[in-house]
Amino acid sequence: YINQHKYKEAEKLFLKAIVLMPDELDSYVAFGSLYSAQKKYLEAEKMYKLALRIDPKNKHVYNALGSIYSDQNNYPQAIAAFEKSLQLNPDSADAYSNLGNLYYIQGDYDKAISYLQQYLKFNPASADTYSVLGEIYNKKGDKEKLRMQIKKLKELGKDALARELEVCFEE
Repeated sequence: YINQHKYKEAEKLFLKAIVLMPDELDSYVAFGSLYSAQKKYLEAEKMYKLALRIDPKNKHVYNALGSIYSDQNNYPQAIAAFEKSLQLNPDSADAYSNLGNLYYIQGDYDKAISYLQQYLKFNPASADTYSVLGEIYNKKGDKEKLRMQIKKLKELGKDALARELEVCFEE
C-alpha cells in the first residue's frame, strides 16, 4: 500500500497489526516508514521510538531515525542516530554514506571524506560518492585528489558526472 500511495489503507492495516501483536517490531517500523513517506516526521519518530522499546539495538531503526532527522535538517540528532547505527553494526554502509553526506553539508570536509571513503569499501562503484568526494576536494583546493575522482568516474562510465567536476578546473 505504501508504494502505491494508499496511505489510509496501509494505516488501517498497521493499526490492526499493532493491536493484534503489540510486541511485533516490524509493525512499528512499517508504521514509521508510512509516516516518513508522508513527511509526518513526528509520527514517524514516535513509531520508531516505540520500535526501539521492543529492540533497543536495532540498527535499521536508528538508520530510519537518522533519515527523518536529516530530512528535517536536524543534523545533530541525525548524526547521533547514524553513529548509534554504526556502533551497533560497523558494517552499515548506509550509515557511513549518510554521515559522510551530513558532514559535507555542514562543511566538515575531513569527517565527510573519512565516512565516504568507508562507504566506498562497501560500494566501490558508487558514482555519486566519487562525485561528492570530488566536490569536497575541489572546495579544499586539492586538485590532485579531484582529478582522481574524475578518473574514477570515467572508469565507471559516468562521463556526465566527470564533466561536472571537470568544470572545477575551469573556475
